[in-house]
Amino acid sequence: MLDTDETSERRYRELLRMAGPARRLEMCAQLTHAAREMALAGLRRQRPEASDLEIRRALAARMYGAEVAERLALEP
Repeated sequence: MLDTDETSERRYRELLRMAGPARRLEMCAQLTHAAREMALAGLRRQRPEASDLEIRRALAARMYGAEVAERLALEP
């Protein structure tokens, strides 16, 4: 199910093509950063007592699995 009408979708794709590879990569990096910040904010809201390190470990567990989060727990 799409929430974007066809005209807007076509315009969006046209703008992406016009942007070029470097700009599209930059946009992707910005979206990734924004998604990470939203995930961190959600974890902070769920666990207000947690330290920043605990929040980062929780995000790592959510994104990459418990094994990666455990390795982070061993790092200073």
